[in-house]
Amino acid sequence: MELKKIIVLWITVFFSASMALCFLGSIDDISKDFSISLSLSGQISSVYALSFAILGPGLIKVFGKFSYKISILTSVIFLLFSNLLIAYIHDIKVFFIIRIISAGIASFLITKCFGYITEFSSLKKVGKNLGILYSAFAAANTFLIPTYSHISNNFGWRVVPQLLSASFIFVVILTVYCIEFDDFFIKNKIDCCDDYSKIEWYRNIEVIMLLFTTICILGSNMIFMGYIDPFLKNNGNNSVSIVLFIFGVGGILGSYISSKISNKCSEKKV
Repeated sequence: MELKKIIVLWITVFFSASMALCFLGSIDDISKDFSISLSLSGQISSVYALSFAILGPGLIKVFGKFSYKISILTSVIFLLFSNLLIAYIHDIKVFFIIRIISAGIASFLITKCFGYITEFSSLKKVGKNLGILYSAFAAANTFLIPTYSHISNNFGWRVVPQLLSASFIFVVILTVYCIEFDDFFIKNKIDCCDDYSKIEWYRNIEVIMLLFTTICILGSNMIFMGYIDPFLKNNGNNSVSIVLFIFGVGGILGSYISSKISNKCSEKKV
């Protein structure tokens, strides 16, 4: 039962994570389709990432108490229809608005998936299971993003959101049949690990440094991946999908190593 849930959550994060960078290989095509500058179309991923970071916590604050199945199911259905709209609209303003809202929903969805996996995982396995779930991000970068780039170059960029919509239909079916429905709202539970919440003030600087490092690393990744498509094409090279595949392989290796380290740390604390 636990393995079935992990697989469903992994697939959900796999497709949701790919939305952030699904148009990386289509920057040039989108700029021509909407008759906008290349620099503006290059902001598609940047605006999505910013909205993902800002709107996600707000949605969690407002709707966080709804049950995991309701939250995951409604979020996936919204992403299904939002991608379907993107595939057929011809207004760049509407395009950006839908992408901004979708970013917040995707952030909420992924957060609920990570929260749900900690809900049913034992303390000894929580580090390992989180590492497995996080590998879905790297797997999306490794397999889906290069595939979307290849499809966009050969069949047009609008095929990409259509494929995403079809993928989310599959996720809806899996969620309905594989994740049980308990209560409409999540019951408040007493945290059995009170020691983790008692962080001394002197450790706040460590948290700030960690967040700053994370922002710098993720920011550099977005800069690289957001402008690799126009850079290569301007220099007569169309191997964007190959470069993104190599980038994703590095992400999978990093996720695997981090899951091993996290699991060992969890075992020491038990």
